[in-house]
Amino acid sequence: MNFLVPQKYSFIGIFSSLFMLRASIYFFFYQEKITSIISFISYIFTILHWYKIKKDGIIRNLDIFFALSYSLYGLYRASHYDCQVVFYRNAFINISMFFVNEILNTYTLYKSDFNEKSYQYKNITYIRSVFIHTLFLHILQSENSRLVPIQCNLIKY
Repeated sequence: MNFLVPQKYSFIGIFSSLFMLRASIYFFFYQEKITSIISFISYIFTILHWYKIKKDGIIRNLDIFFALSYSLYGLYRASHYDCQVVFYRNAFINISMFFVNEILNTYTLYKSDFNEKSYQYKNITYIRSVFIHTLFLHILQSENSRLVPIQCNLIKY
């Protein structure tokens, strides 16, 4: 098997995905049932993907699909609350950091000669890539989403 990130680093993604589960539970109790279901499915596929991160495959593709579904539906649902500007600002920052990380990965982790690099170089790359992804998407974006129904008021149309 050709794993993109060794399990000694990817386990962090499994633990940080608990923030997604937490958000899913809060959505359920705050009457955001569809958001709860989508985020729970995204949580399941995140665990499956981060258990053994591969460059491609059905689990990776389903993880991406449900992460995008969760993000897009979350953006839609946030528009129904009076604090949408704060949510959108935070989401923009988090998603921007994801793209910055992907750009950095393009020049490091995704390069064809990456496996030939020194242990220290690979170690730093794995740590940076996993840290940025899990901090900004698994933790901060989950908290950003979770707080909307808690701290904001639903707009009555």
